[in-house]
This record gives sequence, structure tokens and C-alpha cells, in this order.
Amino acid sequence: MFGLKQISFLGLALALCATSAAKGTTTVGFETAEGSTGKTVPFDECHDVDMEEVNAVYTSHFCRVFTGPDCIGRQTLLNPGEHVTEDPVPFITSVFCHS
Repeated sequence: MFGLKQISFLGLALALCATSAAKGTTTVGFETAEGSTGKTVPFDECHDVDMEEVNAVYTSHFCRVFTGPDCIGRQTLLNPGEHVTEDPVPFITSVFCHS
């Protein structure tokens, strides 16, 4: 069941990415205990997302995720793809995606 939810969400996120790339945005997918959601993020701009207890992040571009607002605090650069962790990340507060 968990695998099917992941696959369907990833497919949705990739479809949204294809349409939003023309607009200068991308969709970053987040999976938490409450469920999955996608956030539309503009390229080359800091964007607040306010996600808690994140189990997975899905990106189609290089994106930096931050623990603080306005792209400050600890950061991690994510390659395009699926990023899953067994121990949830307590906070992902902002995102910066490279075009």
C-alpha cells in the first residue's frame, strides 16, 4: 500500500513539474505522516514551505532544503529524484531550487 501511494504521488509530482517548468517554477513533493503534498516553488528564489516530520522529498531539479525561514539555517543540496529517510526530518522550512 505504501509503495502504491509513493508511485502515484511521484507520478503526479512529475506531471506537475512538466507543466510548471514552462512557468519558471517546479513542484517539490513532501511526504509526512499525515500524507503527501506538493509545493510549487519558483526557480532561483527562496520559498517558505513549513513542513514538519518529513519522511521523503521528491525533486526534479537541484534544490536546497533549509531548516530555517528565508533560506537560512542548516541546508542540504538534493539531486533530482526521490530522497527517503527512516528517521523523519523535524523541519523543512524553506526551499531554493536551481533552474
